[in-house]
Amino acid sequence: MTKISVLIPVYNERAFVHDNLPELIQWLNKTFDKNYEVVIVENGSTDGTYEALSILAEDMPQLQLHTLKKASFGNAVRTAIMKAKGDIGILLNADWLDRDFIKNSIKECDTNDFVIGSKLLDPTLDSRPLFRKIASKSLTFLLKKSFGFEYSDSHGLKAFRLKKVQPLIRLCTLNEIIESELLLRAQAAHLNITEIPVAIEEIRAPRISFVKRIHSMGRELITLHAISNKIQQK
Repeated sequence: MTKISVLIPVYNERAFVHDNLPELIQWLNKTFDKNYEVVIVENGSTDGTYEALSILAEDMPQLQLHTLKKASFGNAVRTAIMKAKGDIGILLNADWLDRDFIKNSIKECDTNDFVIGSKLLDPTLDSRPLFRKIASKSLTFLLKKSFGFEYSDSHGLKAFRLKKVQPLIRLCTLNEIIESELLLRAQAAHLNITEIPVAIEEIRAPRISFVKRIHSMGRELITLHAISNKIQQK
C-alpha cells in the first residue's frame, strides 16, 4: 500500500499546533488507516511552537518532528522532503490544510510524478486580497518569460513521488522561492508534471511581511538566473 508523507514547514505556529494539527491527524488516521506520516519542520519559532509540538508528538507516533535553529523556509522545505519516508510527499502550509487536494493529488500521482495545486487555474477559487493575487501572477509571469516555466503557479500546495523529487531537492539552494527552483529542476528533468485548481482563502496574516518577501524574491530571482543556466546545460 502507498504510504503518504504530509510535509508541513512551520514558523511561529503554536495556534496551528493546538487548534488544527490534532484534527488533521485524526482525519488522516480515518482516511489512510495510519499508513501515513506527518513530517513537521519547525524553524526558528519564538512563540513556543516547538515545545507544543514536542508534547503533541509524545502521543502521536505518526508525527515526525524536526527543528532548525534559524528561521528558513527553504531549509524547512528541503529538510521535510529529505526526511520523508513515504512514497508520495504532500507539501502543505500550516494555514492551508486542503483535504480535497490531499485526496485528489494522490490520485493524480498514479500517473504523474509531480502535482501542482494551482491558485491561478480558476480565479473564482482565489479569495486572497488583490495585491496577493497580483504578486502570484507577477511571479509566474517572470518565471515564464525568464526561465521557460510551463505552468500557472509555482508556490503553494504540491504532491510528488518522493523518489523522483528527493534527488532534485538536494540540489536546491534558494530560500523564499525554493518551490520555483524545485519545479524548474523537475521540468528540466522531464518529470511528468500536472496541475489541478485549488481554493484558497487566507485565514490569518502571513508570518513574513509582504514587502520583505518581495524584496527577498527579487534577490533570489537574480540568483535563479545563474542556477537556471546550469540546469539547462545538464
